[in-house]
Amino acid sequence: MKKGHIIPLEKRKNMGPKKGTHNSPKTEIKECQRLSKKTEFKKGHIPWNKKGSPNKKLLRRRILEKHNPNFSKEFKRLIRKRDNQICMLCLIHREKLNKVLDVHHINYNKFLSIPQNCISLCHSCHPKTNHNRKYWIKFFQSLLSEKYGYQYSNQEIVLVIGGKDCGAA
Repeated sequence: MKKGHIIPLEKRKNMGPKKGTHNSPKTEIKECQRLSKKTEFKKGHIPWNKKGSPNKKLLRRRILEKHNPNFSKEFKRLIRKRDNQICMLCLIHREKLNKVLDVHHINYNKFLSIPQNCISLCHSCHPKTNHNRKYWIKFFQSLLSEKYGYQYSNQEIVLVIGGKDCGAA
């Protein structure tokens, strides 16, 4: 079974407990149902990891994609292309990594997916930005305003539409 593979709930009920785990299939199913009351996973299609428990990272990603259609694959490609496929922190190119770059939300609001709030980071730089958030917000906003001419005011994004300033939180 592959990582992140989705197994229908009906098939999970018939499977016995996995070797090396203490969870029976019944407890695993109850745990997943608790995680997924308001989402598509209520239908019984839950991603499972190798340990036989729900893949919480994949669940969160699917929930976010469902509730935030602006943060799509096309949008992420646009951000990476704008940044020339380079991590904006360590300046390493995607080709040297052999992986796609992460797209980081500058003000940590995942529902504000606009180019002024997103930046390309590599997999090693992205976790560094989770501490001292105020510093990183100022740092990335000054970087983008210098590089692309975006305008920010008091850690808020200023959108210029038709010559008029419009603030976005």
